[in-house]
Amino acid sequence: MNGLIHVPSFARARKRPHALYFYSLLVLAIACLWISLRLPAEIRQAPPPQQPAQNPSGSAAQAGNPYLMDGGAGPCAIDLKVMDPAGKPISTALISVHVAYGTLGLHKLDMSVYSSPDGTARFTGIPPKPKNAPLEFRAVKDQLTGEATMNPATECQAKHDIVMDVPKAK
Repeated sequence: MNGLIHVPSFARARKRPHALYFYSLLVLAIACLWISLRLPAEIRQAPPPQQPAQNPSGSAAQAGNPYLMDGGAGPCAIDLKVMDPAGKPISTALISVHVAYGTLGLHKLDMSVYSSPDGTARFTGIPPKPKNAPLEFRAVKDQLTGEATMNPATECQAKHDIVMDVPKAK
């Protein structure tokens, strides 16, 4: 037989057509997962206020209030007052928060609002059980920064002060 080993035809390795189908589905699934993870989180940011609006009714929850941000994701809310270390209100400070909520924290919500001339701002529509509790509300204006925290599970309607100061060098 000249030293060759004879392999019967039924024992030869054949390419299976279902393997190509399986690998095609695997590549498609990985591509879909990659695309879904690359999509940005929902971002909502209020435009900077041009002029302080005079509200004759005094209602902070009135439609069109530029110092109110509604996330539309739940019943919780927080009222913030931004001030310097001396207690004077700081206007037009940008206050931002990132909220992850829902199953496995797959829903994400980034909200920002500027503080009013009297230093107040309000966030509504915060989910009651966020994945990243406690939520951190960060305020920034020029070189000043400040932070307030809120846990919607324990305080669904909250009022906090943010004292802004120059960050200390590390």
